[in-house]
Amino acid sequence: MSKISLPVIAATRKCGSCSKCCEGWLEATIYDKKMHPGQPCFFLEKGEGGCTIYADRPKNPCVDYTCAWLDDPETFPTWLKPNLSNVIITEKKIDNSDLTYYEIVEAGARLDAAVLQWIFMWALKTQTSIMYQLDGKFHTLATPQLDAAIAAVITEKNKKI
Repeated sequence: MSKISLPVIAATRKCGSCSKCCEGWLEATIYDKKMHPGQPCFFLEKGEGGCTIYADRPKNPCVDYTCAWLDDPETFPTWLKPNLSNVIITEKKIDNSDLTYYEIVEAGARLDAAVLQWIFMWALKTQTSIMYQLDGKFHTLATPQLDAAIAAVITEKNKKI
């Protein structure tokens, strides 16, 4: 009896009604308009309106940015979608190196203990370095080769708070 091969269909996720990355929890500049904690994107329509310049949004940061939940459905469960978990997870790269870590940013609420526990367990299991925000301050759980590099990033971020 011959086996039938079925194509592998990659899980694809969509932002849908989630706009956490535009609500001002991340820092970016969009067409000379600054977005940062306390200041949402100038082009985000309040409520469920979404982006008012979606068709003409800039490549950087708007088109290029995707959160880790969107990028990696195999790793990050459905309940970690930013508008469900109130965290934005972004894969980051240390300048001038191939070293990466994940930044976990509070997005509208204090980082939930169950979310933080899942993130810690995943990071420890996979030996992944993370920088996470708790009550507005940044902290780290990092592998030895990234510890010093992430510490420098945290120092800069915490100066802004």
